[in-house]
Amino acid sequence: MQETELKLELLQSGARSLLKKNPFGSPPIILQQTSIYFDTPGWDLSKRGLSLRIRQSGNERIQTVKAGDGVAAGSFTREEWERPVAGDTPILDDPQIRDLLADAGPKLAALGRVPRGGVARR
Repeated sequence: MQETELKLELLQSGARSLLKKNPFGSPPIILQQTSIYFDTPGWDLSKRGLSLRIRQSGNERIQTVKAGDGVAAGSFTREEWERPVAGDTPILDDPQIRDLLADAGPKLAALGRVPRGGVARR
C-alpha cells in the first residue's frame, strides 16, 4: 500500500482553531497514541530510508514499516506495510518486509516511546 501523509506542526491554540473550522468535511477522530520506533545500534534502517514502529491506540497495536523518503514540503509519499501485533516486539515473518529489513532483525532495538495525540482520517 502507498501512503500520502501531511504533517503539520501547530501550537495547541492553532490546533484548536483548526479543529473548530473543521476542514475535514466530517467530524475528526482524536486519538491518543504511543509509538515505539525500532532500529539497529548503527541506524541501519534509517540509512536505507526505512522506518519500523509499533503504534498503540487503545488496546490495538499496529506494526508499520515505511520505505522511501519522498518528502516534499511536509508531505510524504512512500510504501507502507501494516499488520496488527499483540505486543511491543516487531514481527518480521512477512516476506515483503523480511527482504526489506535484511539482517537487521537480530540487531533491532527499541529507540524509545513517543506519546502523542492526533487527528486521524482514514
